[in-house]
Amino acid sequence: MIKKLLLSLLALNSTGVVSSTDPVFNGSLVSYVDPFIGTKGGGNTHPGALVPWGMASCSPYTIAGPYGDQGKFTKKGAVAYYSDKKFLTGFTHVNLSGVGCPDLGNVILMPTAGELKTNPGNYGSYIEREVARPGYYGATLSRYGIRSEVSATKRTIRHRHTFPEGQANFILNLGLGVTDERGGMLKIVSDTEIEGFDMFGQFCFEKHYNGKVYFVIKFSQSAVEYGSWHDDYQQTGHRKSAIGDQIGTFYTFEARKNVPIEVQVGISYVSIENARENLHREQHELSFEDIKWKAQQQWEQELGRIRVEGGTREEKISFYTALYHTLIHPNLFNDVNGEFVAMDGSIQRVKSGDRYSVFSLWDTYRNLHPFLSLVYPERQQDMVTSLLDMYRETGWLPKWELSGQETYVMVGDPAVIVIADTYLRGIGGFDTELALEAMLKSANDTSQHNLIRPGLKNYLDYGYIPHEFSGPTPAIKPIPWGSVSTTLEYALADWNIARFAKALGKNNVALQFEKRAGYYKNLFHGENTFLLPRMANGTWCPLPHSAGPGTSEVGFVEGNAWNYNFFVPHDIDGLSRLIGRDKMLDKLQQCFDDDQFVLWNEPDMAYPYLFNYFKGEEWRTQKEVHKAINRHFSNAVDGLPGNDDCGTISCWLLMSMMGFYPDLPGKPDYALGLPVFDRITIQLDNRFYQGSKIVIEKSKSVDHKGKVSRITWNGRPHDAWFMPHATFVQGGKLLLE
Repeated sequence: MIKKLLLSLLALNSTGVVSSTDPVFNGSLVSYVDPFIGTKGGGNTHPGALVPWGMASCSPYTIAGPYGDQGKFTKKGAVAYYSDKKFLTGFTHVNLSGVGCPDLGNVILMPTAGELKTNPGNYGSYIEREVARPGYYGATLSRYGIRSEVSATKRTIRHRHTFPEGQANFILNLGLGVTDERGGMLKIVSDTEIEGFDMFGQFCFEKHYNGKVYFVIKFSQSAVEYGSWHDDYQQTGHRKSAIGDQIGTFYTFEARKNVPIEVQVGISYVSIENARENLHREQHELSFEDIKWKAQQQWEQELGRIRVEGGTREEKISFYTALYHTLIHPNLFNDVNGEFVAMDGSIQRVKSGDRYSVFSLWDTYRNLHPFLSLVYPERQQDMVTSLLDMYRETGWLPKWELSGQETYVMVGDPAVIVIADTYLRGIGGFDTELALEAMLKSANDTSQHNLIRPGLKNYLDYGYIPHEFSGPTPAIKPIPWGSVSTTLEYALADWNIARFAKALGKNNVALQFEKRAGYYKNLFHGENTFLLPRMANGTWCPLPHSAGPGTSEVGFVEGNAWNYNFFVPHDIDGLSRLIGRDKMLDKLQQCFDDDQFVLWNEPDMAYPYLFNYFKGEEWRTQKEVHKAINRHFSNAVDGLPGNDDCGTISCWLLMSMMGFYPDLPGKPDYALGLPVFDRITIQLDNRFYQGSKIVIEKSKSVDHKGKVSRITWNGRPHDAWFMPHATFVQGGKLLLE
């Protein structure tokens, strides 16, 4: 399968003909990106067209089709596309990547040929000859013989559909989507243009959460007929606005052989007028080929900040596809005129930089944001500014923000960690006093209004969250989910506040939160040497060892006691003293030997790097990291071990293949491992960092099974298995021998 896919990527351009001018053929980095990786087996990525951090993305929509019993038309999926589902009912124009909960996947436009049908079960088509690369997706609709292609700019999508000669149709169905939050408004403006909005929402089945994405759609030629439907009522030539849950519009054209019909789609979260302006500003006088070329050049530029030498072609595909996935979210959220929807629902305008959205912070604080701080600091700076602006708008830092709204999904206080870590890596340019104020708000407000840290009063009163005051699921927001997990997340956030406050000279605040960071010790069961749920009266809950690896266990969130037993990254030395050094080392190794370490979720993803804290045992980090890479990742459609979580899982792979990892956000060091490649060059942004580049090399005598015996930095011995960020960004060469 993979060999065939690579041949498709290398041998076909948009018309299925070999092209010597396509960037894929001239040694470009986009040739190493396979967007189909992760589109099966729970990775929940999609192969659609987009540009780095783009607002718009165009994915084939294949989750609705004859997949039920006896071919019953059903819809089920967290994202719009799965590679094992090939029944296409349209192309979406805004999407999430790698998430475990459904949302977006909106504004679904479907090309058909011949007799017009408006029921997706009747007009859908199987697809074949799929081609995907950064900024481009193409497929053939076997039922109709249509070749469909899409490309993207930051806020718009361009379609090119080549029909057989005869009747061609486009169907815009606002009653179809990823979630059950359906409907909207549409208006037929002319025989070449549609405008309106589509509803999205119910992320992780949150009924309180919904929003609108506005669109303008323009066709390259005039329709011979058009109309709309509302529920079962269909009307040809209808030009008035339609509003409702089950509405749509159709346009019919006279197609000529080998003459494509192109479609321009502009989107905005602010207004139809802004969607139209986005479309004009980003696509005016550009051809489809212009847009495709520009999209690939944007990807080439961003991927080019890291260049690798050595390794196999397969390893380079793994690496650059992982890098590609890390540059999808968070997304640009402001229109070309600077306007965006603020968290309070108002329309505001950016003062400088860009506004970002889609902050899956419980996931991304662990590696993606530290990675962006190192390689794309200008983006990370704007992202932190966006987080602080959200605090200005609502009085709270976000927890899991999506398209201008708070979803309250997952646990802990992750925005605190992202902001502190960014600042401690030397990225300023934002209001640090406001940042501390925002951190202290969620860390000290014990009222029921604090949905960022539910159960905070009990956490402060008892020094942990008593189990009877927590819930098994996140359904009731004032009640914390997972007493152990939430306690550990709060402790890590408190440690980050202490670090941030100390950097600002607020020593009293730092001391207060350093003490709170040690609350994890109150859940340490000395006899069993696990961190376990505890009742308010101090008694312990029964040992919860029934759940399998990565499975939610009583007291834990998306994991079991093993997955959280070493989740005290800010005090590994303290945890080692509680357990005993030798016993902790043995227990950590047992976690891997007994297959309790999982990479399809976040809590234990730094565990392979914890061996670096034990002098003389650092070789185990190299061993376990490479074992995990080989075991859990491949260049197949099911090549990711679980939800990519907005790039987090891919970022683990990316950084591990480079041989360093931010095991402790809030302490700007990197745990060192063993790189996959012979030489890695990371370009540094001189607006933020003193150095021009970081070079990482391993000597020819080191292979994946060998041990590194000597490390040098700029020719001088480097005795530690951690590299300070401040040293790294001065630029130089790290050599492992």
